Amino acid sequence: MQFAPDMIPPGVDTFEKLAAWAGANLTFNGFSLTYQERQPSVAIGDQGIQPEFERTGPFRAWDDTPRLIFRHALKLKPDHESSLYAADWEAVEEHITSSPNVNFLNPSYQA
Repeated sequence: MQFAPDMIPPGVDTFEKLAAWAGANLTFNGFSLTYQERQPSVAIGDQGIQPEFERTGPFRAWDDTPRLIFRHALKLKPDHESSLYAADWEAVEEHITSSPNVNFLNPSYQA
């Protein structure tokens, strides 16, 4: 999914909010993407297919605080271990090519 910094809503002013905003965008736009995470399990009774982007929550933690969990299985480029990338996040492949839902965007964003 292509991204421009001015898409970020003005209320996103901490790394925590940015992570939640980005996670919500990925799960909303890519919730149907799946991949073979592991072999199907007869013992567990599942097919071994897991979402690539998954949001769980809000839920209540042990201390009764509401929490969100985001899980992202981001595919890395084949040469991710080379010296081309200073950090792992630089080698992440793009999965979603559709535009983000307008409800997630800064109201003043101009495409």
